[in-house]
Amino acid sequence: MKTTKKLFSALLSAVMAASAIVCAIPAVSATGAFKDVAQKDWYYESVSYVYDTGIMDGIGDGKFAPKATLTRAMGVTLLYRTAGEPECDDLVNPFGDVGSSKWFTDPVKWAYDRGVVTGKSADRFAPNTDITRAEFATILARYADYADMTLPVKRNGTVKDQAKIPTYAKDAVSAMYCAEIINGRSDGSFDPSAKINRAEAAAMIERFVNVSSEDKDIIDGDATVAEGMNVKKKLYKYGASNVAILSVENRNSEPLTVTIKAYYKDQGGNVLKTESVSFEGFASGWHNYFVFEPGIAFADMDFELKTKAFSGEVLSGYVHTMDSKIQLNKQDENGAWGKDLSKATAEEIAECEAFMVRLKSYQTYEKPLTYSTKTVLFDNFGEIRTIVDYTFSNTGGYNNTGIFNAVAGLGSSAENPSNKTPTFPKNLIADMDKATSITSIGHVELFKASFPG
Repeated sequence: MKTTKKLFSALLSAVMAASAIVCAIPAVSATGAFKDVAQKDWYYESVSYVYDTGIMDGIGDGKFAPKATLTRAMGVTLLYRTAGEPECDDLVNPFGDVGSSKWFTDPVKWAYDRGVVTGKSADRFAPNTDITRAEFATILARYADYADMTLPVKRNGTVKDQAKIPTYAKDAVSAMYCAEIINGRSDGSFDPSAKINRAEAAAMIERFVNVSSEDKDIIDGDATVAEGMNVKKKLYKYGASNVAILSVENRNSEPLTVTIKAYYKDQGGNVLKTESVSFEGFASGWHNYFVFEPGIAFADMDFELKTKAFSGEVLSGYVHTMDSKIQLNKQDENGAWGKDLSKATAEEIAECEAFMVRLKSYQTYEKPLTYSTKTVLFDNFGEIRTIVDYTFSNTGGYNNTGIFNAVAGLGSSAENPSNKTPTFPKNLIADMDKATSITSIGHVELFKASFPG
């Protein structure tokens, strides 16, 4: 591997982790690197960029093969390299067709853990299947969501063949088009079902990285943030009150105690209320959400984030949360409880009178852990539908591995703050079938068994 590639990987690894934004590095011309890429080619600069930054290599014999198609394994590997090739040893591999030591094993594990890919089924990834233009746009959009990127709107309108884009990819293609990450064919169409080639992938990656560098790490307003901490803030309406969510990443090389003091303000900038939260043992390279729900309406939340050294046992980095799932609140024909909504038939959904939320997480420490969580469930419109508090107890350890599940209901919804029922009614499902979630880890400790007497 060339020195420039090693330098690029080391630089990104130092400044990126679970929700880090891609750093843009100026393209260095790779004149003469590939005999099948000429300076007059429209993709010349993009190929130079991805080659010199180590995101893409040639295929040997001095060739880049710009017209060759890209497999699903190759597609996730490009994003994995773009993210600085994060450590993946502790991540779960759910796919039977992805071996433990393949060249694409870590990229697939990373992409699955971050919600960038889901697989063709629960245990099949299909790494050697060619990826389409619609699929590649979708994983780019998911990566942007995972990285908390705000894609700019540089133009309005849609591609000519919008009606031919699969439903799952419509929002992604629209976002990528408006951000000028994709341009489409010369006739104005996108050609969603066509297999993406290496030149097109190189161009989309280069544009994506350059756009992401325009996204700001620090939010607007009065915020004091300690060195080495990457923070993003979003505000939401929640019933008659508001909720603020901070996405926080520790880019320092040491674990820390993180303390955040929040100032809730009205339209005039007057402080209505203050609140402080702390997290001891915030692991290096770890990402977590902090959910602030003061129970009042406020116009903005300013904050101070301070850190200090932490010298105890650091357990937070072993905990991994997964996107919540909406499930049927009934048994299937095999007696299994709670089929995922995405896998249920229209008839099964119509027959079900209530639905539930399945919280998922896993931990990779050698001993059982207990950790508290706060999950925020967003409906199809990106609005908060519910906030669920749950404590996972006695999870993991050498004798108890796997993914840990908890069934929850709507919890304290905006319409019913005191709701404790484990399900939500059928009439809400039309707003929830594409629900997403974020989960905040509140406290992590070793499991302490207690016995009567």
